[in-house]
Amino acid sequence: MGWAAEGAGRKKKTDGKRMHPHAKRVRIKGCEPLHVTLRLEEEVADVRRWRFFGSIVSSIAGAMRAGFRICAWSIQGGHLHLVVESSGWKALSDAVRGLEIRLARAINRVLSRRGRVIADRYHARPLSTPSEVRNALVYVLQNARKHLAQRGVALRRDWLDKFSSAAAFEGWSPGAARAIERLRAELGARIGTVEGSVSPPRTWLLRTGWRRRGLLATAEVPAA
Repeated sequence: MGWAAEGAGRKKKTDGKRMHPHAKRVRIKGCEPLHVTLRLEEEVADVRRWRFFGSIVSSIAGAMRAGFRICAWSIQGGHLHLVVESSGWKALSDAVRGLEIRLARAINRVLSRRGRVIADRYHARPLSTPSEVRNALVYVLQNARKHLAQRGVALRRDWLDKFSSAAAFEGWSPGAARAIERLRAELGARIGTVEGSVSPPRTWLLRTGWRRRGLLATAEVPAA
């Protein structure tokens, strides 16, 4: 039996970012949505810009497939958040891998570069209760509000994140109607629509259950 050559195998990160370990996956239940996070390499992290937006939206829309649905998403500095439904780990893994390939091609095309775009293994967390689903939706759709406020940026109470699926989300409180109308008009003038990048939820938790904890308000921010 031969010995492995010195230095063989996948190299460890040396830039302070720890890769997600290959830990045993928790069981995915088809009745539970998931919060998925994709992280980008630092040199391509600045994707909250209009020149990337249309390509990223198209990549998300193209990732839909049997057994996998993206129901909400947002583009943040250096990472993307998704709320998805999946029939199992195989369907999730295949779909996310396809999305990563689409994103890499799209971002590299805009930057006229070649090379790695996705920085690490994706992270997926099952959402098992109405409260967990609602918290995840606030986190995904309102994350930018929290970060901008931390940087001292003053925002209107009805501000919604352009770089997200907020314009296609149907769980806002009635007071958000005018803000959604403004956001859809701005998106229409720039890229068209984000409607095709989200799928209607089928799980009870994401379709109905979370609403029992209250619809989302535009001024909400994720909990610490």
